[in-house]
Amino acid sequence: CITGPAIIAATYLYEISEDATYLSEAVATYEGQRSRLLDTATGRVYDCGKWTDGVFSVTNSWCSTYNQGTMLGAAIRLYQITGERQYLDDAEKIWAYSYDHLTNGDRLVNVCQVVDGDLCGFKGILMRYARHYAEGLDHPEVFDWIRLNAFHAYQNRNAAGVSWSKWLTKTAEDLCDGNKDVTDNAFGASTAVSAAVNVFPCVAGKRQNP
Repeated sequence: CITGPAIIAATYLYEISEDATYLSEAVATYEGQRSRLLDTATGRVYDCGKWTDGVFSVTNSWCSTYNQGTMLGAAIRLYQITGERQYLDDAEKIWAYSYDHLTNGDRLVNVCQVVDGDLCGFKGILMRYARHYAEGLDHPEVFDWIRLNAFHAYQNRNAAGVSWSKWLTKTAEDLCDGNKDVTDNAFGASTAVSAAVNVFPCVAGKRQNP
């Protein structure tokens, strides 16, 4: 969960500072994650692993919208900066796996259907990097996918206009899911907002209505 965002942050620091050390660190960190936690044949990003006597092994092969999203973002950023084909190929596979395996038959995101904890905000992170993929690698059709999910989340809002992170379920009026009260859980509610915001591509640094 840490390496993807670190790579992305390093690429921005490189562009801001023009210090090549940031780019070198981003490339090295990406290669470390790619060689250990990315199935390069399918685009599946594993959750985590551990070192034992100098040997790394995957300890959790679970695939999340968070890790798929942040590694997608990392691949896009490094491709845009370096132009190296490997990053483009990785981005294409990571996106394809996310689209094919983290959605239901209607192409709605159907993982992390929870209302609390850190998992509740993961879908919003994928939406951000899906937009980067759509506009950065010229895949405008992905905006239709983001729009589909944003509209579904909006349709499942409650009377107060809040959509919780269980997009496939109508948001409870009292914001309670069993014994879980998520009245103050902004992270979960942010996923629907992220989907809505990321429907709009950026052109010349300004958001445009497609």
